[in-house]
Amino acid sequence: MTSSEKDANSNFAGFKAFSPIRNTAWRVAKGINSDFWMALYSIEPVRIYKFTAQTPVATKLIKWTIQGGNDHNPNWKDLPFTTRSIEDGITYIFKIDPALAEEYQWYRIFVEESEGVNPGLSYWQLYTVNPLLIL
Repeated sequence: MTSSEKDANSNFAGFKAFSPIRNTAWRVAKGINSDFWMALYSIEPVRIYKFTAQTPVATKLIKWTIQGGNDHNPNWKDLPFTTRSIEDGITYIFKIDPALAEEYQWYRIFVEESEGVNPGLSYWQLYTVNPLLIL
């Protein structure tokens, strides 16, 4: 789910940030450079300890956060990741101590400030903490 997409025929839809095809991306509509987001839903609550993200070339996410929440309309909570600008098609890795991770069904990147024409994400991957099964 996204707050905005560049066009109506899915050329820059949210799922493009997860596509293995190079040179695809989720991009927001023209003129939007603040207060946009992309959210993911998991069937079961999961904890994440790491994620990777990349923006399209010539765009930059300056001020942003990753958030978690539960329920259909989540009350978003900022996760304890230290963020920095993401820019120019470089893949960045962000980690937290798994002991600090909480379980959520919803995760989103919320961007408060960005640069470039039609910013967004060309890659986003979440890494979950896998629970031990005791039989």
